[in-house]
Amino acid sequence: MLAAAALAALAVGAWVARSTLFAPSMTGRSAETLFAVTLPDADGGEQPLAQWKGKVLVVNFWATWCAPCREEMPMFVRVQRDDGPRGLQFVGIAVDQVDKVRQFAGEIGLNY
Repeated sequence: MLAAAALAALAVGAWVARSTLFAPSMTGRSAETLFAVTLPDADGGEQPLAQWKGKVLVVNFWATWCAPCREEMPMFVRVQRDDGPRGLQFVGIAVDQVDKVRQFAGEIGLNY
């Protein structure tokens, strides 16, 4: 009975992995919907995702109070500087107060 349960669990796991790994890519209407989104920036403006269409996007959710975020972001600034011209684009989404975001962005020279 234990072997049957293990076999059933393996089969379910394989099915889930298959449907996840071979899921269709985002095309057509889904991509159009995504690129119709605009995000607010720290200066009160709007940034349309469509401006980065065709680029590899790295979305970074961060906050000034997040120690790991503060540690990794200078590296992201360097990667954006070095690889941005080759089609890489970081998009930062801050979960914090605007004044704190602006201050930290200035301290590290945030370029995305």
